[in-house]
Amino acid sequence: MLLRPTTLSLLYVPLAVLLASCNSPDSSKSHAEEAVTSPTAADQPPATAAAPPCLERMQGFLRWYHRRYTAEFDTTTDFINIPLTGDEDAATLAKIPRSNISSTNYMQLNHRKLAVYIDTLRRSGYFSASYLAAKQASILERGQELEAEKVTEGLLEGFDSDEVIHTQDIYQREDINKLTAYQPAGLKPGTQAYRLQLSSLGEENFSWVFYVKQEKGRCVIDSVHTTE
Repeated sequence: MLLRPTTLSLLYVPLAVLLASCNSPDSSKSHAEEAVTSPTAADQPPATAAAPPCLERMQGFLRWYHRRYTAEFDTTTDFINIPLTGDEDAATLAKIPRSNISSTNYMQLNHRKLAVYIDTLRRSGYFSASYLAAKQASILERGQELEAEKVTEGLLEGFDSDEVIHTQDIYQREDINKLTAYQPAGLKPGTQAYRLQLSSLGEENFSWVFYVKQEKGRCVIDSVHTTE
C-alpha cells in the first residue's frame, strides 16, 4: 500500500516536464516563427484562368480561312457559271476560267465546283456534318432560283457575299487574336460561341459569331452569324 503514492507521483512527472517545455522561450519563438512564415490564402499566386476549350482551334480556323480566301478561291462566285455576251474584252475573259463559262445565255450553278467547294470545307475538319449538309442544300436551292430567274448579269441575292462569313470583306490576320468566348442569350446546351468583333468593316459594333460544338472529339463550327 505504501507504493501507490510513489507510483502516482512518477506518473505526473512527464506531464510536468511537458508543460515546462511548452512554456519555454524556445518553444514560443518556434510558434511565432511558424505564424510569420506559414503561407496564407492571400499569399498564394492567383490561379490562371483556363482558356475557353475551343478558342485556340477557332483561331486556327480563322488563319486557315483567311489564307484560302485571299489566295486560293473566291467563294462568292467560284461555283457560278457566267454567260458570255461577246462584248467582253481580253482582260475580262482572262479572269473567267473556262470551267466557269455558262453553256447557256444565263448564269448556271456549277455542280462540279460546288462539290469541290463542299469537300474543301469538309477536309479542313473545321465544320460539323450538319453545317456542311445545310450549306450544300442552301446553295443548291439558291442555284435553282438563279437558273429559274434566267439571270444574265449581276448576281441573285444570296450569292453576293462569302458563303461562310457572309460578308464581302474579310478580317485581317492581326484581328484573329481579338476572338473571344461569347455567351449570347439562348445558347443551346453543348454549344459554345466565339465572337470576333471589329469596327473596320464600316459598322461600329460589327462582329462575327461562330457557334461551335464537339464532334468526334473536335471543336467544329455548326453555324456562323453576323451582328451589327
